Amino acid sequence: MPVTVSRRLALAAAGSAVVSTAVSLTHAGSARASTTGDPGPVARNAIRRKRLELIAAGVDVGAPTLPYIVGRQGWSRRDFEGGTISTRGGENTAILLVEHRLWHQGFGDYEGRVPGYPLADEAPVPDTSFRVQPFEAGHGWYGPDGDVATVLAVDAYYMAAGGLTGPLGRPLADPVNVIGDDLVTHQQFRHGTVWSSARTPTVSTTGAIDRTYVEAGGVGSALGLPVAEVRTTDRGFSQRFEHGVIVWVPGKGTTIRLT
Repeated sequence: MPVTVSRRLALAAAGSAVVSTAVSLTHAGSARASTTGDPGPVARNAIRRKRLELIAAGVDVGAPTLPYIVGRQGWSRRDFEGGTISTRGGENTAILLVEHRLWHQGFGDYEGRVPGYPLADEAPVPDTSFRVQPFEAGHGWYGPDGDVATVLAVDAYYMAAGGLTGPLGRPLADPVNVIGDDLVTHQQFRHGTVWSSARTPTVSTTGAIDRTYVEAGGVGSALGLPVAEVRTTDRGFSQRFEHGVIVWVPGKGTTIRLT
């Protein structure tokens, strides 16, 4: 079923709410294979009510394409031509529109993987061309150039910093995991990069310091990970890393000092 702009506008008119907090999880939930079956009357009725509400608001979700699917921790869902409606025992009933399905599947299935199930419908971000949808372990950002997720610690940091309208700006790509002695997650935004690991606080690098750090090799460089936010000095700015400092003096450039 082709997706039309009118469906997305109608979804906005249906009163979707933006949830600005993410669940603190290492993954979306306990890994468990989903199965087809009867989710029970509460879930069935919630999915049916949601479909009727969407139709009344002008969102044509079309006919069901698969039987009900029973997932982990009380979740269940059903695929329709225009999207997937999911619910957790009658709560957090939401639709993931079909145009986002392939993006969501790129992370794996709903069971035990980020970002997990949606907690509410997508909604417009005021004064931008983006829409946002809250998930169990983060947010989906739907913009003119495609769909991007922020998840777990990076998502919590990003939302606390103001999200899409904050100083980091829009996310440019999905998060990247670097597996070594410690799992490091980093994500690029319009105005910087956010870095997160178990051994260091979640920190951002921006501007000339970010460019210098990335060009030096980022997490794989001799500097290691950033351990503090950038601070102002008498001559410019500096930022501490595990094994050194990057100093930026506007007009004179950046210097790496290893310790």
